[in-house]
Amino acid sequence: MINVKKSIEGVLIFLLVLCPILQHYKSVGVNPALGIMVVFSIYTAFKFFAVKKVTIAPVIPLFVYGLYVSVIHGLNLYVFSREMLNVILAFAVINGYLDIERWKKYYTRVAVAATIVIMIQYVCFYLLRFHLQIIPIGLLSTSCEQWYGLIRTGLIDVTGRRMSFYRPSAFFLEPSHFAIFCIPVIVSILFSSTSTKKNIKTAAFVSVGVFLTTSGLGTVIIGMCWFLYAIFYYKNKRLDKKFELRDILKFRAVILAVGFLVIFVVLYFTLGVFRQAVNRIFIADGASGHTAIEGRTATGIRSLGMLKGTRILTGLGDTISIDNWNMSGFFIAAFKFGIVGVVLFYSFYVINLFKLKGEAWWMIAIFILLSFFTAHTFSVYYKMHYTFMILQGYRNLKRNIISKTYYAVTC
Repeated sequence: MINVKKSIEGVLIFLLVLCPILQHYKSVGVNPALGIMVVFSIYTAFKFFAVKKVTIAPVIPLFVYGLYVSVIHGLNLYVFSREMLNVILAFAVINGYLDIERWKKYYTRVAVAATIVIMIQYVCFYLLRFHLQIIPIGLLSTSCEQWYGLIRTGLIDVTGRRMSFYRPSAFFLEPSHFAIFCIPVIVSILFSSTSTKKNIKTAAFVSVGVFLTTSGLGTVIIGMCWFLYAIFYYKNKRLDKKFELRDILKFRAVILAVGFLVIFVVLYFTLGVFRQAVNRIFIADGASGHTAIEGRTATGIRSLGMLKGTRILTGLGDTISIDNWNMSGFFIAAFKFGIVGVVLFYSFYVINLFKLKGEAWWMIAIFILLSFFTAHTFSVYYKMHYTFMILQGYRNLKRNIISKTYYAVTC
């Protein structure tokens, strides 16, 4: 017999997973992704009223940050609603109102499906000589116009220039969107003490998808994840495993580092798609004169020069539109909300960096790194999934404590 309640919850969780994709589509009234967050928040509210004991401390930094950005430049009800919904969903995760294991399963399946589509797009382009367009442009919001060329051809970037290599991205607007979406999947598998060989194969498969898109940011982060996995987690499944500097200095780590370097060099000189991804990071583009890293940071660095006097503390808000500026999460937070905003933005992550272990710890470290190179760490829809992954660390801590207690009692 079908469990209606479980089925409804499953549909809502699946739609929640799709929020980073659905945010770009047309809708009547509210953004479709925001609408999904509203519906799921209402759904979890019924669970809240049925539970007497709740945990709120881990989400307080998110609440304080959300309140600050909503009122510092005059009350903004849209921003307030969006940030508070993020807090409610975080609250649902930490208290078990959102089935995080089911969320991870659906999230992984979407990443795998997108990887399969990217591989099919490669076959169509290089063997059948046509670009397989997946995204229906007619359904996208007008704010997505800069991606139309890439969606139609896989060869035209957001500036309208024709690229010398193919960059498919399945049902994401661009390769970096796909890469940023996939990072939590790979982190949750590689740095988990419970991952199986099948899980590792899934992480490897999705990683191939990221490399095929030639996303420079994705290539660096995913490559780093596999290197860290080889040093800290391969054949080491301790429940309390955490970062230890001495592990890097071990003979095994040095051998692995040399091995990764050799593999890197071989891939660079034999695999064109890998070479293109690396070149985008370190070699300046002929038209813009910037590397991929400079393209993500140069505008942000210049923008901070506009902050004067008290604006250094509170930022400029939305008095100057930065919709078309290529700025990372860190620079957006600093430009819009000043030093105070930056401190509050990072407080949740820094606090939990000292509290959590395993996959949650690595997710925080990688999120902080990403925040200096991509705007999506400032986007509520991508940030939401990273927050889920981090807060799952609290539930893992509880399980580890129970496991250790049981082991101590039985022994």
